[in-house]
Amino acid sequence: MKKPFFSTEDTQKIIAAIQNAESVSSAEIRVHVDRHSFRNPMKRAATVFHKLKMEQTKLRNGVLLYFSIKNQKFAIIGDKGIHEGVPANFWEKLAEDVTTIMHADALTTGICTSISYLGNALRNYFPVQVDDTNELDNDISIGDE
Repeated sequence: MKKPFFSTEDTQKIIAAIQNAESVSSAEIRVHVDRHSFRNPMKRAATVFHKLKMEQTKLRNGVLLYFSIKNQKFAIIGDKGIHEGVPANFWEKLAEDVTTIMHADALTTGICTSISYLGNALRNYFPVQVDDTNELDNDISIGDE
């Protein structure tokens, strides 16, 4: 049996960060972590995005933060509604900032900070709706290619 990737405490911190980010934005955020992956991070993130059924939200507002730890790679992928609602340079700027965060912080802290940053960035484009519900599971998805 493989050792869990995150401790219980770290898992709770990441889930709390997702809940906090979703409390300021109607976007649905998920985190997926692979120990390693040999595929292009954007292609792997797209595969995981669809596997997690993130395109099935009412507003098509799902965002996946994907991390391949041993390869030190990450990707951020958003659904159709997200792409239509953010400016053209949004993803590049976000990727730059997440890269800085991930290189400066320990893994769990970096992931939590990235989630918080994403939630704050999305709040201007996707404010919380009156009838907002949590459509996607907040648990961390973990894989191993």
